[in-house]
Amino acid sequence: MDKPDRGGVVIVGTGLAGYGVAREYRKWDRSGPLTLITSSDGSFYSKPMLSAAWSAGKSPDQLAAKSAQVMATELDAQIHTGETVLAADAEGKTLTLASGSILPFAKLVLAVGARPRRLQLPDPSAGYIHSVNDLDGYRALRAGLPSGGRLLIIGAGLIGCEFAHDFAVAGHRVTLLSSSPLPLPGLLPPGLARGLRSALEGIGVDFSAGDALQSLARYGAGLVARLASGRGREELDR
Repeated sequence: MDKPDRGGVVIVGTGLAGYGVAREYRKWDRSGPLTLITSSDGSFYSKPMLSAAWSAGKSPDQLAAKSAQVMATELDAQIHTGETVLAADAEGKTLTLASGSILPFAKLVLAVGARPRRLQLPDPSAGYIHSVNDLDGYRALRAGLPSGGRLLIIGAGLIGCEFAHDFAVAGHRVTLLSSSPLPLPGLLPPGLARGLRSALEGIGVDFSAGDALQSLARYGAGLVARLASGRGREELDR
């Protein structure tokens, strides 16, 4: 593999994958041009910790192990924070950024991760629905949730169960909404899944099995969620 020349290596994304690629590249080439682009502030953190931070006694800021400035120094790289890529020209080997800049590259790495599926919800839910897929999203959730507030977590997969546990341990009232009768469908055998459900309910998680969100409406300082089962409404602070 030839070392890149014009524009050097450009990595889009500063998650574990993006920074991981950058570190491996620096082991191979200690001086070649290296640029990272991110829509976030570029902080280095462990994404799996987002769903376990509260029980670990970590604030959102404490999860950020290193700033973008520190990472740039360690990697001898340029890191463009708060920036979005609008287009990539594979033949011309350039990126068009939202700021209007055109960035050349010799080698391009896309390490942007997955985009979470978002529910189509009406305007009254604006500001109350959080999709946590990065540190900024987690900060927003923590900042908007009052002490002891109620949460409705949609989805009883691995991350949903982890968040339910973490927030319940922190003293919040948590309803975990699942379309399946047991948590982690397809990942755990029924016996273990029943044990997990029992453990979650033991710390106060309300496990709403075989149910779905039907609608949301404003209710006081929060929202009220109407469930398809009609089992009642959950008043949500955030």
